[in-house]
Amino acid sequence: MHDPIESRVNSDSTWAALVTQLRFGPRVPGTPPHQQCGDWLVSQLKRYGATVEEDTFTYTDSTGTWRLRNILGHLGPAGNGRLLLVAHWDTRPWGDEDPDPKRRNQPIPGASDGASGVAILLEVARLVQGETLPRGVDILFADGEDLGRHDHQEGYCRGTRRFAERSLIPYWRGIVLDMVGDSDLHLKVEQYSVLRAPDVVDWIWQRGAALSPDVFSQEIDGAIFDDHIPLLNAGLPTADVIDFDYAAWHTHADDVGAVSPTSLVAVARVVASLASNP
Repeated sequence: MHDPIESRVNSDSTWAALVTQLRFGPRVPGTPPHQQCGDWLVSQLKRYGATVEEDTFTYTDSTGTWRLRNILGHLGPAGNGRLLLVAHWDTRPWGDEDPDPKRRNQPIPGASDGASGVAILLEVARLVQGETLPRGVDILFADGEDLGRHDHQEGYCRGTRRFAERSLIPYWRGIVLDMVGDSDLHLKVEQYSVLRAPDVVDWIWQRGAALSPDVFSQEIDGAIFDDHIPLLNAGLPTADVIDFDYAAWHTHADDVGAVSPTSLVAVARVVASLASNP
């Protein structure tokens, strides 16, 4: 008999998945680092036995037309009743919250805001390969999450808005991971999640209390428009796992020095456990 899947989360491989993304540079849609990172994500999912779908599309705003790419990996048995795991893989094209005004139009590294959730889901994919899963698991690397501005909210969550246009009947529940790498990680309950998907929140946070109690808090946090909202609006019960109390948010300090392998492991343990033993 295998050890529980959560005990097999590997800190080194999870951390390497984050660092590799940062080495490409900012993953701003339409740039070479974005293309290169997307190709790498596809190769990693296939390496872990996933069947991969890619959906390329465009989004036009006042700054121009963005070329976007959703990447979806199917793992485990076919059929309906699947678990959908989501993280955005793009990075913000402008560090508009940076304390240095001269840097506010430059793209950010996106260590926690993007790379952390992706790294955790790659680790989950690595762990479940070859496992007999009770239900299928799909991993969505959503693009274009971070194209919004204070005066143009429509730019946010373009990838999950696009994904929500398809039939979500195959799915049972959804989990969104965003900004889960903070070296001082505290995951409070996001308000829209608990109001609109309380069963999913209970399911995640009960497992979190059992496996990573220092990270998962029962305290209610604010309401955040994130990748869970388009999925909720399409009828899929989905919860957002996010640490919005992150000083490096939308700044150039969102780099490797602001995140921690310990935080990645804490979340990966919970998500891997939910994927393998829902």
